[in-house]
Amino acid sequence: MKLKGKKDALEKLKAERLMQADYTRKTQEVAEQRKAIEAQRAQVQQQQQFAQAFVEEIAAAKAIDMRLQQYGQINWAELEQADPSQAMRLQRERMELQAAKAQLGHSITQKHQAQALGQQQELARLAQEGEAVLAREIKGWGQETKAKLHQFALSQGFDEAALANIYDPRLVKLLHDAMTLHSLRAKAQQKPKPEAQPAPVTRINGGKSTQAHTGPDDRQSMDEWLKARQAQLKRK
Repeated sequence: MKLKGKKDALEKLKAERLMQADYTRKTQEVAEQRKAIEAQRAQVQQQQQFAQAFVEEIAAAKAIDMRLQQYGQINWAELEQADPSQAMRLQRERMELQAAKAQLGHSITQKHQAQALGQQQELARLAQEGEAVLAREIKGWGQETKAKLHQFALSQGFDEAALANIYDPRLVKLLHDAMTLHSLRAKAQQKPKPEAQPAPVTRINGGKSTQAHTGPDDRQSMDEWLKARQAQLKRK
């Protein structure tokens, strides 16, 4: 019966470990899927922002592409045989469209780079202002506190990408408050250490350590006993 009980316990423990491993694996898979979805969402958002910022340029580029496609359907060899001047005129128009498309692409690239630089400068400004607020409102704010807060945020489910995009000091203060509360709760749950009992007061008498006493003692000499007794009577 004992062997059977131990076997059942081992099987139960094994099943629990398998369930825990399966749960951990599924949790990691969900986290990876969430990261992938967030990355796709960010990419779509960037594309939408790009389209909104350069809506006129993109529309002009599409119009040029449509006209170039029409020129691509022309049989240039037959046209040159039938009407050389018309062929030369259309060739010139096609080259002008190609040059306009290239110039338009260059303009979009320059504007996009300027926009990205402006965004970086704005984020740098927000980060600097946020640091000033945090240094003023969080006691001891510095690299060590930021490192602890970073690790705490990761332990609570934040990822590096999300943390890198936090510029609002109010969110950082909320995280700091949560970390402080978490630390206080952890300390409160710790068992208090038993207080050490004070050692009895002793005194050195004749090279031997004895407990202190205020009255006469049979272990004293006659002179010491009389002095102690007199002192005791005076206190009364």
